[in-house]
Amino acid sequence: MKFAHFAHVWGKAGLTPAERYKQLWRELQLCDELGFDYGFCVEHHFRPEESWMSAPGLYSVAAGARTKRLRLGGMGHIVPLHHPLRLVEEIALAGVIHAIAVGFDQDLDEAEEEVTIVFRGR
Repeated sequence: MKFAHFAHVWGKAGLTPAERYKQLWRELQLCDELGFDYGFCVEHHFRPEESWMSAPGLYSVAAGARTKRLRLGGMGHIVPLHHPLRLVEEIALAGVIHAIAVGFDQDLDEAEEEVTIVFRGR
């Protein structure tokens, strides 16, 4: 059986966004120490009620600097918001930086709503 930490970066009362990210990275450190296998996050834009995760690659690289063995990555990239080659390069670079295999998943279910928010406004 494999175990994973999955992060939707919802706000928490009394925490700034920076404090919330640090809290999640501490959770990943604990998961790493406990033998978890994966750490995933999901990309969202302009949806503070759901998630503050606009850059899964940055989050994963920062998490990798704090962990030793977790496989990290974005689970659900909003592909229409990225140039495909650039997205693949960023995911691959995260793997090179941490010398691990990284995961990739596209989130087409969320894409239409989030693309509409980005390009048409609320």
